Amino acid sequence: MRIELLDVAKAITIFLVIVGHTTSNTDTIMYRRVLYAFHMPLFFFLAGMSTKPRAARSLAKWQTFLKENTLALFAPFVVWGLIYGPFSGTRLFPT
Repeated sequence: MRIELLDVAKAITIFLVIVGHTTSNTDTIMYRRVLYAFHMPLFFFLAGMSTKPRAARSLAKWQTFLKENTLALFAPFVVWGLIYGPFSGTRLFPT
């Protein structure tokens, strides 16, 4: 069962995320502070409310789930860091 109000709220927060990313060069600092104070946390909160509950898993299933997802996310993170790092223009240890 879908809750239409929840879908509309998620659509509004998606729009605010787009606005936040496309207008990041504006000089109004207060505008950015207000927008960034709530748009992403609200989006994640609403997305969490729309997930389907699942049956409880055993400890072994949780360990397998975490191992598979950690490896699936960690490998691209390391590869991207190795590619992007030299071009970022910042130094880890400035002289």
